[in-house]
Amino acid sequence: MTTTTTTLPAPTPTPCAYPREWQPAPLRPEQYKQAVRDAQASLPDRCGYALLDEEPQHESLRMLAGELRRRGYCAVQHEDRVLILRDDGLWEEHHGVAFTDGCWFSNSFKGVLEAIP
Repeated sequence: MTTTTTTLPAPTPTPCAYPREWQPAPLRPEQYKQAVRDAQASLPDRCGYALLDEEPQHESLRMLAGELRRRGYCAVQHEDRVLILRDDGLWEEHHGVAFTDGCWFSNSFKGVLEAIP
Protein backbone atom coordinates (compact mmCIF):
# COMPACT_ATOMS: atom_id res chain seq x y z
CA MET A 1 0.00 0.00 0.00
CA THR A 2 1.37 3.42 -1.02
CA THR A 3 0.39 6.69 0.64
CA THR A 4 0.40 9.86 -1.44
CA THR A 5 0.42 13.30 0.12
CA THR A 6 -1.02 16.16 -1.89
CA THR A 7 -0.38 19.77 -0.95
CA LEU A 8 -3.30 22.04 -1.71
CA PRO A 9 -2.81 25.73 -2.40
CA ALA A 10 -3.62 28.11 0.43
CA PRO A 11 -7.11 29.59 0.17
CA THR A 12 -7.32 33.06 -1.27
CA PRO A 13 -8.70 35.42 1.38
CA THR A 14 -11.99 37.07 0.51
CA PRO A 15 -11.87 40.84 0.94
CA CYS A 16 -13.82 42.06 3.92
CA ALA A 17 -16.02 44.80 2.47
CA TYR A 18 -19.51 45.79 3.50
CA PRO A 19 -22.27 46.23 0.93
CA ARG A 20 -22.88 49.75 -0.36
CA GLU A 21 -26.61 49.50 0.22
CA TRP A 22 -28.40 47.64 2.97
CA GLN A 23 -31.61 47.56 4.92
CA PRO A 24 -32.57 46.40 8.39
CA ALA A 25 -33.12 42.65 8.58
CA PRO A 26 -35.61 40.99 10.91
CA LEU A 27 -34.09 41.10 14.38
CA ARG A 28 -32.02 38.07 15.29
CA PRO A 29 -30.03 37.34 18.43
CA GLU A 30 -26.59 38.89 18.55
CA GLN A 31 -23.64 36.61 17.82
CA TYR A 32 -20.64 38.85 18.37
CA LYS A 33 -21.35 41.09 21.36
CA GLN A 34 -18.82 39.21 23.48
CA ALA A 35 -16.24 39.42 20.69
CA VAL A 36 -16.75 43.21 20.63
CA ARG A 37 -16.40 43.39 24.42
CA ASP A 38 -13.22 41.29 24.33
CA ALA A 39 -11.74 43.47 21.58
CA GLN A 40 -12.61 46.65 23.53
CA ALA A 41 -10.96 45.23 26.65
CA SER A 42 -7.72 44.63 24.75
CA LEU A 43 -7.52 48.20 23.43
CA PRO A 44 -6.41 51.36 25.28
CA ASP A 45 -8.95 53.12 27.49
CA ARG A 46 -10.79 55.66 25.32
CA CYS A 47 -12.66 57.59 28.04
CA GLY A 48 -12.18 61.33 27.82
CA TYR A 49 -10.35 61.08 24.49
CA ALA A 50 -13.30 62.71 22.71
CA LEU A 51 -12.57 65.91 24.59
CA LEU A 52 -9.08 66.15 23.08
CA ASP A 53 -9.90 65.84 19.39
CA GLU A 54 -12.72 66.82 17.09
CA GLU A 55 -13.70 63.30 15.98
CA PRO A 56 -11.73 60.74 18.01
CA GLN A 57 -14.68 58.35 18.03
CA HIS A 58 -13.91 57.52 14.41
CA GLU A 59 -10.35 56.56 15.34
CA SER A 60 -11.72 54.46 18.21
CA LEU A 61 -14.11 52.69 15.84
CA ARG A 62 -11.28 52.05 13.35
CA MET A 63 -9.20 50.58 16.17
CA LEU A 64 -12.11 48.38 17.26
CA ALA A 65 -12.78 47.13 13.71
CA GLY A 66 -9.06 46.51 13.23
CA GLU A 67 -8.81 44.50 16.43
CA LEU A 68 -11.82 42.40 15.42
CA ARG A 69 -10.22 41.74 12.01
CA ARG A 70 -6.96 40.80 13.76
CA ARG A 71 -9.00 38.23 15.69
CA GLY A 72 -10.36 36.75 12.46
CA TYR A 73 -13.71 38.48 12.04
CA CYS A 74 -14.81 40.34 8.92
CA ALA A 75 -15.40 43.72 10.58
CA VAL A 76 -15.51 47.23 9.13
CA GLN A 77 -15.89 50.69 10.61
CA HIS A 78 -18.72 52.63 9.00
CA GLU A 79 -19.72 56.10 10.18
CA ASP A 80 -20.77 55.66 13.82
CA ARG A 81 -20.65 51.87 14.04
CA VAL A 82 -18.71 48.68 13.48
CA LEU A 83 -20.29 46.07 11.21
CA ILE A 84 -19.39 42.38 11.56
CA LEU A 85 -20.28 39.82 8.90
CA ARG A 86 -22.22 36.95 10.43
CA ASP A 87 -22.26 33.30 9.40
CA ASP A 88 -25.78 33.77 7.99
CA GLY A 89 -24.58 36.49 5.58
CA LEU A 90 -26.10 39.36 7.54
CA TRP A 91 -24.13 42.20 9.12
CA GLU A 92 -24.27 42.68 12.86
CA GLU A 93 -24.33 46.36 13.87
CA HIS A 94 -22.45 47.52 16.98
CA HIS A 95 -22.23 51.08 18.26
CA GLY A 96 -19.26 50.48 20.52
CA VAL A 97 -18.10 54.04 21.21
CA ALA A 98 -19.83 56.96 22.92
CA PHE A 99 -19.60 60.07 20.74
CA THR A 100 -19.84 62.28 23.81
CA ASP A 101 -16.71 61.17 25.66
CA GLY A 102 -15.07 58.37 23.66
CA CYS A 103 -15.79 55.71 26.28
CA TRP A 104 -16.55 52.16 25.20
CA PHE A 105 -20.22 51.14 25.21
CA SER A 106 -20.83 47.74 26.75
CA ASN A 107 -24.33 47.32 25.28
CA SER A 108 -23.25 47.94 21.69
CA PHE A 109 -25.51 45.57 19.70
CA LYS A 110 -28.14 47.45 17.69
CA GLY A 111 -29.44 44.90 15.19
CA VAL A 112 -28.68 43.18 11.91
CA LEU A 113 -28.54 44.48 8.35
CA GLU A 114 -28.85 42.75 5.00
CA ALA A 115 -27.43 43.72 1.64
CA ILE A 116 -29.84 45.08 -0.94
CA PRO A 117 -29.25 43.10 -4.14
